Formats: sequence, structure tokens, C-alpha cells
Amino acid sequence: MADIDTLLAEVIDGDADATTLGRVADLVRTDAATKDRFLAHVAIAGALRARYLPATRLADLRQRTLANLVSADDLAHTGRSVLDRLPARPAPAVRRSWWVPLGFAAAAALLTVVLLIPKTPPAASLLAGNDGAVLMRQRSLVPLTLSMPLNNGDRLTSGPQPLTLGFLDGTQVVLAADSALILERVAAGKRLRLERGQMQTEVAKQPEGEPLLALTTRTAVTVIGTQFQLATAKGSDFVAVQAGSVTVQRGADGALATVTGGRALVIGINQPLNTIAITTPAAGTPRGPLALSTANWNGTGSGLRGDYYADHKFTRLAGSRIDPHIRFDWPGAPLDTMPADHFTVRWSGRIQPRVSGVYTFTLRADDGVRLWIDGKPLIDTWNRPDIADQRGSISLEAGQLYDLQLHYFENDKAGEITLWWQAAGQTKEIVPRSQLYSP
Repeated sequence: MADIDTLLAEVIDGDADATTLGRVADLVRTDAATKDRFLAHVAIAGALRARYLPATRLADLRQRTLANLVSADDLAHTGRSVLDRLPARPAPAVRRSWWVPLGFAAAAALLTVVLLIPKTPPAASLLAGNDGAVLMRQRSLVPLTLSMPLNNGDRLTSGPQPLTLGFLDGTQVVLAADSALILERVAAGKRLRLERGQMQTEVAKQPEGEPLLALTTRTAVTVIGTQFQLATAKGSDFVAVQAGSVTVQRGADGALATVTGGRALVIGINQPLNTIAITTPAAGTPRGPLALSTANWNGTGSGLRGDYYADHKFTRLAGSRIDPHIRFDWPGAPLDTMPADHFTVRWSGRIQPRVSGVYTFTLRADDGVRLWIDGKPLIDTWNRPDIADQRGSISLEAGQLYDLQLHYFENDKAGEITLWWQAAGQTKEIVPRSQLYSP
């Protein structure tokens, strides 16, 4: 079923068919929350076009048509102001025998209503950046230009540089490079769906009952006025709040969390919704087009799961445990249940970068190793074991959770393996426990 905001938008725009009108009417009558949303978001300015009914029948039809959408109690509160806005009935024309059936047909339909909505102002406008950007509007590509009005239903894809969008109330959205955003149709308020990439938003104070909704396929963020950052990628979303607070709901299970200024939240499947500290812009930073900031994501991980095998084929499992980091120099057997030589270990879980950029991973192992990050092979010395340091690089985004697989085998004598990482502005270090998550 289409969500209620989409249904209401179709009714407002005059695009709803009889089935949709009936469903909306049923929801308004039977669901209090939907009724409240309808009354808060929809300005009823309808005009009945049954022009040839007598005045008494016209007044009755007006009341019954409105009653199909709201209850009698609500009519007492809103009906008078609505009816006062209806146009005057035209002077009666000469009656003819076929007018009466026409009037009865209009009365039987009950929803012969035309919603006279003023011309909808643009949802937003483009303030900065349009090189390589694409706008999809009603299945057509439209060239992007600065100050161009943007409408609900538009889909924006940024090019190699960010896009800055401005709303009439002062809300600003910066869409990062290589990101996609939809300005979804909604009866009232703002509804931004981030399909990929990331955006940073400064939200002006929103009217009561009309929050800004920022969504991904996994997460819904409700905002009434604050500064926040939202990003989505394979496996997780994350929200960073610079000022104010937001409410986050995970779509998979409906779990809720509140994120306040200076905190961030990683939203993944089957992960606790625990906020973490971030680096926020200095106080007094001049306003203007927002720039995407780089946060230092200090994670809450506990390490990787290590599965230890008493052979070279990962078949004779000797035991499993959570290892807080990969730094081992075994003079003998890692576990009492396995031999000191000719064994293998498989570490699995996810890794979370602290900053965005290109990461270089370094492995020192005796004997063979294989490393995958986000499904991509970075290091492989399985068939040519060498104690020398082996390196592989990959571009990662701060706060994201990436799948990690590390395989190791030991032939004879002592066993050794250590895993480091390094990024721009970050010194080389053993990958810390806080940035490693078990599956």
C-alpha cells in the first residue's frame, strides 16, 4: 500500500482516482492519526460544482461531501470557515427536465469535489553547483541552472561536486558529490529521500505538525529544526548532529533513538543504537552555503570473531572467540584444543573508518594471509607466504561499516600476524578494537 502522504498528495493535486479517494475517506473516518494529519496538512478549499440544485439541496450536499472526509465534530470546528470560502451559487437558469437526474447523479457520487488549491510554490531552488548534475522530472531530463526552481517529485543526482539546495524557509541541503536525492511528494512539510551518498542539512524551525523527514531505505529521521548529516551506503546508514537533536527510527524493527548535538549514530542491522561522539564545527562559524564536514568517528566495537581450525582447510574447528585486535605472536598453539603448527584462523566482522579517505592496510604474517574489505581482495600471500609487510589500499567513508574477512595459516615453528591501517591525517596504527565489530 502506498504511504498516506503519497495518497494525500494525489488527492491535493487532483490526480486521485475513485479508488484512492475512497481509501483516503475511509482512513480519515476510521483512523484518528490519519484524520489529524489530513486536517493539519490539507487546506480544504473545495467548491461543489452541482450548479443546478436548489439552494436547500446544495447546502445539504455540501455538508454531506465534507462529512465524507471529516467527522461531525470536526465539521463544527472547520466546516464554517470552509463553507464560507465556497463560491456563490450562480443564478438559476431555466429548468429543464434533464437537469433533475443530473443533480441526483451528483448527489449520489458525494465526491464531486474540485479542490481549488493555489499554485504550488517551488519546493526549493538550486543555490550552488551544477557541473555534471542531472535532474529527472516526470521521466524527463531537465538541464540544471543556478537559482532554478525545484519541485516535489524531482530526482537530483550530483556530479563531481556537491549541490546546495535552498528552501523558502531558509532550510539548506548540501548533497555531496556522486549522491542522489528525491524531493518526494508530500501534503505538507518536506520529505527528502537519500538514495545514495550523503547530505548535510541545516533545518529552519518547522511549523508544528510539518517536520522535515529525511529517509533512506533503512532509516527515517524526523527533524523540527537542527543541523544534521545523513549518509547511506551498503550495509548501514549514519546520522551526525551538529546542533539540536533528531529522532531516528530504524525501518527493520522500528527501534527509536535520539541523537543530540555533537553525537552521531550508525544504523546497521542487528546493531545496538548507541550514539558516539563526533567533532563539531567551532562556535561562531560563519553561515552560508554549508560545507560537508569530516567527522572523527570513534566507534563502539568489541573486535572480530576468530574461528580457529586444526588444519589447513578450515574444516576441523577447534574453537571460536572475539579477538579485540589482530596482533599475535604465538610461540605455541593459540588454543589448547589445537596443535601448535599447521593450523588456520578465519577472522570475520566489520570495520568502521574514523575518517573518510584512502586507507592503506598493512599485514605482517608468518605464514600466508588473505584480506578482503567490502568484498574486495586487498592482500593475498596464500600461495607465497612471506614475513615481509604486505600492503593494500581502498577508499572508505567515515562512519560506514564495511565487511572484513581475514584468513591466516601457519605451517611450522612460531606463528605471527599483525594488522595495521593508515589514512590521510591519521598515523599508522594497529586497527583498534573500537573500530572492529563482530558479525
